Amino acid sequence: MRCRPAVWKSDAMPEELTAEQAARRLSPSDTLGIPLGPGQPPALLRALGERTDWTDLRVYGALLGVGTELFSRPEVRYLSGFFGPFERILRDAGADVEFAPADFRRFAPLLERQAPRVMTTVAAAPDEDGWCSLSLHAGATVGELRRAAADPRRLLIVEASDAYPRTFGLGGYRHALHVDEIDVLVHSTDAPLALPSASPTEVDRAIAAHAVEYIPPGATLQTGIGSIPSQIAALLAEGSGGDYGLHSEMFTDGCMQLHRAGKVTNVGKGLYDGVSVTTFAFGSAELYEWLDANSEVAFLPVEIVNAPEVIGANNDMVTINGALGWMSTVRWSPTPSQGTSSAESAVPRISWPVPVLSCRTAP
Repeated sequence: MRCRPAVWKSDAMPEELTAEQAARRLSPSDTLGIPLGPGQPPALLRALGERTDWTDLRVYGALLGVGTELFSRPEVRYLSGFFGPFERILRDAGADVEFAPADFRRFAPLLERQAPRVMTTVAAAPDEDGWCSLSLHAGATVGELRRAAADPRRLLIVEASDAYPRTFGLGGYRHALHVDEIDVLVHSTDAPLALPSASPTEVDRAIAAHAVEYIPPGATLQTGIGSIPSQIAALLAEGSGGDYGLHSEMFTDGCMQLHRAGKVTNVGKGLYDGVSVTTFAFGSAELYEWLDANSEVAFLPVEIVNAPEVIGANNDMVTINGALGWMSTVRWSPTPSQGTSSAESAVPRISWPVPVLSCRTAP
């Protein structure tokens, strides 16, 4: 990403600290809120992990995307709204990691209820007017970031890096924080985590080839992470269809591939026409470079992007996702010799790892 000179002036300048200095602004007993995955500040989280004096640190977040010793420290408790690879590794290693059962759009009210004293996020470096784009993540933390900024009893720490893309919001939502709102600004050179590409298996290819037959031209698409959604996006990019719209919680390399192939026009969605809508992006370094200053993609808070009434307002909505497994259920009728009634009973079978494609929603 290109550097942006800091020529902004403000009457309420943030305190500019190193990651290590900012980490010391937390008390040994404290509460901390972090965004999901690509919104997490890498240098700050690593610096927090270097401290060994925690007595009761409670962290609220989801889908860890930063390698840090923080969550392995005694007396650090992590409540996660989404278990990814890092959460599973930490859990298996005996770390104090718990799962908060809630869908993504309900993270915001949960975080507001907890009201962590310290809120933090990563952002692009300030532009010439002092705006720090929230880059790859809008998600569920935007409101709480601003509440922490407005509360003198709380602390907002923003890690700003030129290696993060500058992205945009839409309408009344400005996908950025101004330096006036920030208590502590940490300058960083860290780049966002680049996800490795998943090579499709023959089974993945077969599922994808079958699934694309159900996706008509002009459909509004939501796509998730994994080899099957990526393979479906690749087939759509190579196919004869087009005029697709994108309204997707996550913006992936597959979404970029569709844009580059000229398959996305966003002209017939019926809502947010003209732009692809997302709440966070996760993928390759190439994706992050492509998103930089790209006005074809708009980032909105998850309570908007994932709202059922908003999703339902899109024309011909098709969702493309994968799953780790499924649970098969068999209906059976006991025989009289078993001494039970003849009413049917449900017998759950074990689940097994298998790719599963979600169904298409009604327009």
